[in-house]
Amino acid sequence: MRTLGLIFAASAPAVAALLFVGADARRLRAAEGFLRLIGHAENLIRRSLTPKSLLFADFRDPALESSGFLARLKSAPDDPFAALGSLSESGLSAEAYEVVEEFFSGLGRFGYEKQLKDCAQKREKLCEIVSRQKNGLVKRRAAQLTPGIAAGVLLALILL
Repeated sequence: MRTLGLIFAASAPAVAALLFVGADARRLRAAEGFLRLIGHAENLIRRSLTPKSLLFADFRDPALESSGFLARLKSAPDDPFAALGSLSESGLSAEAYEVVEEFFSGLGRFGYEKQLKDCAQKREKLCEIVSRQKNGLVKRRAAQLTPGIAAGVLLALILL
C-alpha cells in the first residue's frame, strides 16, 4: 500500500502538468481542423464552384466533430456564424478564431479568382498560427512537465 502511495505521489504532479497543457492541445487540434476545412473548401471551389450550402456536406474532422462545430455547420450551412458562435472559449485561440471568422465572412462573396486567393491567404495565416501554437505547446509542455516530475520525485523522497 505504501508503494502504491509513493507511485501516486510521484506521478500526480506530472499528470497535473499534462492536464494543464491539455487545453492548449485542444485549441491546437481545433485550429488544425479549421486549416483542413479551409483547404477542403478551396479544393472544392477550385474544382467545381460548389455552392456554399454544399461545401462542407462531406467534410470530416475529429477535432471539429468533437467540438460540435461541424454538426452545427452542416445543419445550417448558410449561417456558419451560428456554428462559430457556439464554439466554446477553449475551442480556438482568439487569433485563430479571427482568421476563421474572416474566412466565413468572405465565403461566397467574391468571384472565383478572389475566392481562391482569399482561401489561400486564410490558410496561410492559419498555418502560421498553428506553427506558433505547436512550438509554444512543446515549450509549455516541457516547462510544466519537468517541474512536475521533479516535485513528484521530491515528494517520493520525503515520504520514504
